Amino acid sequence: MMKICRTLRIILILFLFRDSWALATTLEFSPDPKIRVFLSIDGNTLSYKIVGQHVVVDQIIFETEKKIHLEIEDYNFSGKKNISVWYIDDGMGTTTIHRVFLYSTNKKHFVEYFPVCGDQFINLRVDKKTKTLRSTYFADNIPKLCSTRLPRKVN
Repeated sequence: MMKICRTLRIILILFLFRDSWALATTLEFSPDPKIRVFLSIDGNTLSYKIVGQHVVVDQIIFETEKKIHLEIEDYNFSGKKNISVWYIDDGMGTTTIHRVFLYSTNKKHFVEYFPVCGDQFINLRVDKKTKTLRSTYFADNIPKLCSTRLPRKVN
């Protein structure tokens, strides 16, 4: 009986503090000196909280069965960090699909950007020398290289 009570207490403690453990896996960065962003991934959902003069809480749901990954980098070469969420394609599992989000100081929100060729960043590589995002797109089932230069100032 004593073991059962102890087990129930442990389960209750785990349940009560589950949110504080989720916070421990939250990533934090600052896209602007006056802004803090807290990011967390749960399944196929990216949740974020932007803290500045106002607080914005939102989430983005990704339509994939694969695990999603998060990268923080300067994708528009403005000197400020942005985010990219990527996952392995649901088909043969041979390419990575990236979605790039830049922080807009005007909108106080993240804005998604797309490549100039194709409709998604496939196998994204950041080319710091040319300040472009390199990705693959397909024309008539032939893979081709796409170079995208994102705007330095985000509206």
